Amino acid sequence: MDEIRIGLFGLGYRGIHWLRVIQQIEGYRITAIGDIFPALHERAFSELEDREGVAAYARYQDLLADANVD
Repeated sequence: MDEIRIGLFGLGYRGIHWLRVIQQIEGYRITAIGDIFPALHERAFSELEDREGVAAYARYQDLLADANVD
């Protein structure tokens, strides 16, 4: 199975829950995170198993334009 690169926008409690769940599914990798409140980015980074190469965005339009997000 090919790897699917995920961008996750919205890093409140529900977003962090999805971040944890997605990491448990084989074939999926989080490559970008985002929230309109940049202070939440670090919390999400601390939950990532592998944060190398993961971009952070404050605007969802920028996350959607990221070539590393499928």
